[in-house]
Amino acid sequence: MTSPAHAIRILIIDDDRGFADSQAGYLKDQGYETAAAYTFESARDYLEAKAPEVNIALVDMYMGRDKEAGMKLVGLISERYPSIVSIVVTGHGDFDNAIKCMQAGAFSYIMKGESPPGLITEMVKKAVAYGVKNAIAYGGRSPVRVSREVVSDINEKIGVLLCALHDVQEAIQRMADELQPALHRSE
Repeated sequence: MTSPAHAIRILIIDDDRGFADSQAGYLKDQGYETAAAYTFESARDYLEAKAPEVNIALVDMYMGRDKEAGMKLVGLISERYPSIVSIVVTGHGDFDNAIKCMQAGAFSYIMKGESPPGLITEMVKKAVAYGVKNAIAYGGRSPVRVSREVVSDINEKIGVLLCALHDVQEAIQRMADELQPALHRSE
């Protein structure tokens, strides 16, 4: 019997080739299909060519001199390839970056070296379950993208309501201005 992991492809995006290759080997040993990209550009090109085959992207935060490459990739994946679940794996993390990555669409944020060795595998398993559930629930779109659409719709409706409220306020002010002379005469 084939393990469900065999159907899962993980793209490891990290400029540290040693880390990317060792992670790819480790995940292959766990039964996952893997591919690696070592630059922002090669990751983008790989996704353009093979996104339908990728289920999970392990994304390094800093690549080369670009300290936002990982966040850019997470945003790109969330926007263009919403069925791919992104996990940021970084050696240069902090709380603010974690928040920004999650807002950009990352499923999780893991620190290299500080996290238990099996944490990436555990996050991959959770990401697989998350991706499968959300592919069904959201028709292949990520809940982050759905949430952005909902927020955009709400913002649009708030704008309409604010315009209507402004019109009501103007009407009340006109009535008050018209009644003002009559109120002064009756005094």
